[in-house]
Amino acid sequence: MKEPQLVNGEQIFWRRDITKGWIRKKTIEIQMVTNKAVRINDDALDLSKIHRIEIADRHSRSIGSHQGYSFGVKGSGVRMMQGTGQSRSRSYGDLAFFHDDMMVFKLEDVEDASGIKRLVKAANPHIK
Repeated sequence: MKEPQLVNGEQIFWRRDITKGWIRKKTIEIQMVTNKAVRINDDALDLSKIHRIEIADRHSRSIGSHQGYSFGVKGSGVRMMQGTGQSRSRSYGDLAFFHDDMMVFKLEDVEDASGIKRLVKAANPHIK
């Protein structure tokens, strides 16, 4: 897969590589949001033509892990226990890009969609 070409001064805010295969992993699509465009492979949507960005299907995903140790003797009531835990939650959403109240593009399942929206709006003040 050929890397999308960025224009001078373009900064990447978010990027996702869509791959297939386990052993011979191959990139089949590159999605990115920059300060000037939304890009999928070599196609680009110029953000100067976008008037509004909305987030749909907001949801969180949690990943947790726990390790434990237990020791006990049957009948005597002696028991020793130890444990550790960790949890991490991330927010996701679909970014919809609008021109004149008509959705022209949608990126699905973007991690930290509200953060990406804030970055794009800060770089493009005309976007609501």
